[in-house]
Amino acid sequence: MIAQSAFSVFVGLPLAYMSKDAVLASMPDTPGVDTEAIWQGSFGFTVVLSVGMAALWILFAVKLRAGRNWARITMLVLTALGLVVTPINLANTGVTIPATVMPALIGVAVGLVVLILLLAEPAKSWTPAKTAFLKASPPF
Repeated sequence: MIAQSAFSVFVGLPLAYMSKDAVLASMPDTPGVDTEAIWQGSFGFTVVLSVGMAALWILFAVKLRAGRNWARITMLVLTALGLVVTPINLANTGVTIPATVMPALIGVAVGLVVLILLLAEPAKSWTPAKTAFLKASPPF
């Protein structure tokens, strides 16, 4: 999910910014509503959320590397939730802008791989003897 977060920050956000005109054109004209301000607020919130999630995933990965089982369980739960919520969200919003759909679909694919890897035997080996080599080796 670190890869998904990095993809979201470094590819998804610039693509979303470049699709600003298409997003604004798809918004209905409502008197008294500043669609530009709505877009700016939404984009700002998205930037903060994306960077924050990337930082959390990095923290979980570091703790997972240190042998913390809570990090593995947290990553499993968040990944599973993401796999369930993302397709539902895309279907409910009716999003057709490629800059929004492609990062989400790539995120689902990466999420499936992460889920499989977190459920595999090497990731489930959390006894002190089995994780001693992780704690003895340098972090990266």
